[in-house]
Amino acid sequence: MKNNDFDFISSKFNEENIKAPESLGADKMTEQFDKKDASGIVKVKMNKRGLKSFVAAAACIAIIVTSVTVGVRAARQPVKFTDSNPRVEGISYFKNYDSLNAKLGEIMTKQSSSPFYYKFAAPNSGIVEESEAANGDKAITMDGSSAGKASHAETNKQVDAVDEADIVKTDGKYIYYLLNKYEQGQDRILIYSAENGKTKLVTTIKDGDDVTSFSEMYLSGDKLIVIGSSSYYYQDTYYDFNHCTAVYVYDVSNVNKPELINEYKQDGNYLTSRFVNDTVYVVSDYYRYYYKNRKDIGDFVPCATNAKGDFEKLDINDICCIEDCSRSGYSVIGAVDVKSKKDKTYKTKAVLGSGDKLYCNEENLYLATTDFKSGSMFASGYTRLVKFGLNKTKIKLTACGEVRGTVNDQFSLDEKDGKLRIATTVSRAAEGVTDVNFLYILDEKLKQIGEVSGFAKNEHIEAVRYIGNTAYVITFERTDPLFVIDLSDPKKPKITGEVKIDGFSSSLTPVDENTLLGIGYSTITNYSGGVQTNGLKIVLFDISDKNRPKVISEKELTDCSSPAQENHKAIVINRKKGYFAIPINDYNGNSSVGIIKIDGRGFIFSALDSKKNFDPKDYYDFGEYDDYVPYNDVEMTRCTYIGDFVYALYTQEDETLEAFEVK
Repeated sequence: MKNNDFDFISSKFNEENIKAPESLGADKMTEQFDKKDASGIVKVKMNKRGLKSFVAAAACIAIIVTSVTVGVRAARQPVKFTDSNPRVEGISYFKNYDSLNAKLGEIMTKQSSSPFYYKFAAPNSGIVEESEAANGDKAITMDGSSAGKASHAETNKQVDAVDEADIVKTDGKYIYYLLNKYEQGQDRILIYSAENGKTKLVTTIKDGDDVTSFSEMYLSGDKLIVIGSSSYYYQDTYYDFNHCTAVYVYDVSNVNKPELINEYKQDGNYLTSRFVNDTVYVVSDYYRYYYKNRKDIGDFVPCATNAKGDFEKLDINDICCIEDCSRSGYSVIGAVDVKSKKDKTYKTKAVLGSGDKLYCNEENLYLATTDFKSGSMFASGYTRLVKFGLNKTKIKLTACGEVRGTVNDQFSLDEKDGKLRIATTVSRAAEGVTDVNFLYILDEKLKQIGEVSGFAKNEHIEAVRYIGNTAYVITFERTDPLFVIDLSDPKKPKITGEVKIDGFSSSLTPVDENTLLGIGYSTITNYSGGVQTNGLKIVLFDISDKNRPKVISEKELTDCSSPAQENHKAIVINRKKGYFAIPINDYNGNSSVGIIKIDGRGFIFSALDSKKNFDPKDYYDFGEYDDYVPYNDVEMTRCTYIGDFVYALYTQEDETLEAFEVK
C-alpha cells in the first residue's frame, strides 16, 4: 500500500465498516482545518511515527481521509500533484499567490526581528566563485589514449557530458572572448579568427541598452549562448529595482554578422548555469529587500519569459517552498532549449529558501545552500539540498534533504550510482575545536546512509575531488593534508590514507588513475604567528596506493597569482600533448602562461613570458585617506589553445592575440 493512496484506504474502511469517532467528523474537522490551515500552505510530509495498534492506525488514517474530504468541502482542495509537481517530503506548495505572500511575510518578519537579520538575510552577491578543477568522474590520461583528442581547448568542467559557461570558448577556428568591464555598455564579446598562431579580430558583439552586463557564454555548433544581466524598476517606483538574468542566443553561422535569434529572461541575480543536451539550465537568486516597518511587500513572485515571449510571473504550481526555511529568497531555475526550431521552448521553476551551490550531471541537478536553524550567528550551519530530475526543458523536483555543515563549492558534491556524496565543514566553538569535517553519502531521496565524521579537527575543507569510488579531500589550517576516503561501501566509507604538505591546494585535477595535480597557494608565517598566503603553489600527488598517498613534486611561485587558484575553468588541459596551462600574473605587472607538463612520475614547469609588460599606473583614491593604493587593471585572465599554439587573453581589447607555440 502506498502512503498516499487515499482511495485504497477509504475502500478498506468501507470493507471493515470502520467509522471515525465524532471528534473526527466533518464538522469538527472543518473547524480545526480552518484554524490550522489559515496560511493556505499545503504541506507534504510523511508521518514517521510507529503505530502501536490497529485502532491507533485506523484513527490516524481517518484523520487523513476526513481532512481531505473536509478540505474539498471547505474549498481548500490541495494542489494536484502531477509529474511536474510531485509529492516530496520537506517541500510545501501553495494554492494561490496570497498564501505564498503570507509565507514570505512570516519569514521576513522573523528575519527583521532578529539581531542577526542583516547577517543571514542579506542576498547573495550574484557571484559564484567555483574553486575546484575537475573533469568528470574519470581520470584524465595525458598520453592521448582517452577519448576526446580535440585539437582545440574545451572548458575544464566537473562532468564530461555537462558543459559549463566561461568567458572564453573556441571551436578550433575562432576564439570567442567575453571582455567584462563591469560598466553598462562596456561589455563585449570579441571574436577572433585563429590559424597557426596568427589571429585577427573579426567582429564584436556589444551588450544592448537593456543589458547591464554579460557574464559567461557557451558555444554549441553555430549557436553562441550568452548569459547576461539587466535591471528594471518595479511599477510606479524609482527606488525599488530588480535584477534580471537573461539568456541571449546568437546565430554565428556567419561569424561576421552574428544574429540574435532568441532571448529569455528570469528574475534574480545570475548564479551559475549548465548546458546539457542542447538545453541551458540557468540559476538565479531572486531576493527583494524587506524593511522591518514596511507593510506593502506586494506580490514578491518571480517573473520569467513564457512560451509566447511575455515576461510574467510564474504560475503558482511552479513555485514551492522548503519547509521551515529561514531564507526569504528564491532560487529560480530556467530551462532554455537552444536548438528548438519550432516555438521557443522555456520552462521555469522557483524554490523559496533554496541554494547557491550547484552540482549537475546529465540526469539530475542539485542545489545546496547554507542555513542556520536557530537564527544565531553562533549556531552551527547546515546545508539544505534540493534535487531536480532533468529531461530537456522538463524540470521535476524529486527530493529534498539536509546535512550538517557547509559546503566549500560545487565540487564538494558528486553523484554516483544514484547516491549523492557531499563533504562539509562544521564550525563550532566547543572544547577548543573550531572546525570539524564530514563526508556524507545520501540515497536517491537524500536520506543519509553513510558518513565519515569529525576528521581534520581545527581545519576546514579547501578542495574536494571524487574519482570513482574514492574521494580526495584537502583541508587547511597551517598545512595541507590530502585525505583519501574509500567510498566503495556507501554505508561504511572510511579514510584510508593521508599526506601533509605546506600551503594548500584549492583545486584538484586528476592526471591519470595514479596521479593528482593540485593548484593552490603557498603560505608563510607572518609576524603575528599566523599563516598567510604569499603566492602560487603547484603540487603533484601519487595516489597509486590509497593507503599511502605521496607528494611527487612541488613548485612555489612567490608574489604570483593565477585565476586558476579560484576558478577551475582557468585551467586548460591538453590531453593530446600531455600538459596543463594556466595564466599567471606577478605583483609587478608581468604575465606569463604557465605550462605544467607531466614527465614520467613528476612534472616540468615552464613559463611562457608575455611580451606585454604592464606597469601598475592606475590608482584607487580612497578619498579621506592619504594613501593611494596602486592597482594594475590589465592582467591575463585566460589562455586557450588551438593545435600547437596557446593564446593569451587579457583584460583589454586587442586587435590580435598573443600566441605561444607548444610542441
